[in-house]
Amino acid sequence: MKKYFVFLLSVAFFVSCKKKEQKNPEPIIKQQKKVEEKLFIITYKCKFSENDNLQLFYTEDFKLHYSEKLSLRKNVNASEDFTKVEFKLPQGVIPDRLRFDLGGNRNQKRIEFEEISIKYKKDSIIINKENLLQMLILNDNLDYDEGTNIITPKVINVDGKEIYDPYFYCSNELVKLLYNL
Repeated sequence: MKKYFVFLLSVAFFVSCKKKEQKNPEPIIKQQKKVEEKLFIITYKCKFSENDNLQLFYTEDFKLHYSEKLSLRKNVNASEDFTKVEFKLPQGVIPDRLRFDLGGNRNQKRIEFEEISIKYKKDSIIINKENLLQMLILNDNLDYDEGTNIITPKVINVDGKEIYDPYFYCSNELVKLLYNL
């Protein structure tokens, strides 16, 4: 009888341990999903006439100082089709401003813009041809044709020096939307 009782206790102990082991993975999976949802994801959808690279700068301190340290880079290939280029900001980064550098290739003839999406958790901001000029400020190295939705990078002359640094940055409207995202 003692052997039977010990056997039942052993079976109950092993069954109890297996149930505890099965419960542990579920919270870990849910926690991983929550971590992924807290990333800012910025996606460009554009056509480039030449191979180039994109750089995304961000700030977190409400200052207008951009640095290489707080930036991400992606190469883009020339294509006749729209290309999606995705930037994921580091975990925990909540930007207050963004600057979108459109490359270093001086031979870039045109960039056909479709949209930029900025996603955080389940919310998003969409910048497209209808609101581009309200959301973004273009620097002097960029021309934008609203009718064709074409962005043309160009070299400018400043005090006798040729400058090529095409980019756009957040308008006050976009800064407000980022703050509330």
